[in-house]
Amino acid sequence: MWLFSPLLALGAPRDPGDLVVTVEAEDRFRFRDRLGDISAPTLVVAGELDPFYTPDLFRETAAGIGSARLALYPGQGHPAQGRRFERDVLAFRRGDDGTLHAAEGASADGA
Repeated sequence: MWLFSPLLALGAPRDPGDLVVTVEAEDRFRFRDRLGDISAPTLVVAGELDPFYTPDLFRETAAGIGSARLALYPGQGHPAQGRRFERDVLAFRRGDDGTLHAAEGASADGA
């Protein structure tokens, strides 16, 4: 949550149409052919129940970025949060090796 606090402080948009414009722009944006150009360490964070994007899209995105790691949380939507999220972000920042993909049937909050 600490990561998103500045964004949450902004509150709801004044014009809900702004969100529609943003979502439509994201849907039209094509990036797959450029993922390999990303050289920065990348953590792709997603909930498997995200109503906007599929788990396959998150997997493809992470696979397309050579240095990416995927944290896909079962039972979570958009955005995925919980104790497991915090641990995964901290592990990524430390540079810990290993896959961050939550195990099948595991709780996303680590409980």
